[in-house]
Amino acid sequence: MINRFRLDQIGSLSNASIFFDANVWLYIFCPLGNHKPHTINKYSAAFKKMLPLNNRLFTDVVVLSEVVNRWISFGFEQYKQLPGNENLKRKQYRATQDYIELTENIFTILSEQLKRFEVANRSYSCGDLSALLRNMRTMTDFNDEHILSTCRTHNSYLLTDDGDFVNCDIRVISGNPVFVGGD
Repeated sequence: MINRFRLDQIGSLSNASIFFDANVWLYIFCPLGNHKPHTINKYSAAFKKMLPLNNRLFTDVVVLSEVVNRWISFGFEQYKQLPGNENLKRKQYRATQDYIELTENIFTILSEQLKRFEVANRSYSCGDLSALLRNMRTMTDFNDEHILSTCRTHNSYLLTDDGDFVNCDIRVISGNPVFVGGD
């Protein structure tokens, strides 16, 4: 049975394992990007609701890599909008004071938040990796397949706004209307 939960149902989950997708990390913690305030507010409120409920919050290195890289991309795009930076390449951006300050901010914010999370370790055999690659035919995203596998291994709910997970076989918590017809 496929279970879907709206964000406003988060209060009914206690002592659950909840795996945070990259988009949720970005909505809650990244001050950059063109996210809709309504989306930021609903995921931030859900995060605050789940903290006192003794839920186990999970992430992993693949998701954190997506978060950090996307956060830096947001910063780079904003920096390129400044006069004289229009033709700047990403590798050149790494040598700027803006990049240094951005990565220091990312480190500060994520380091503080990671204290609330457990790392969902997942090791793979060659056969497991082949299965992920084979399953990409339906999802087309290797990282999504990895997230599904990790959630299955840890019996976790997936907290996401990504509609790519709408037909997956795990429990999903989302504010995206494609999952539960509303938020």
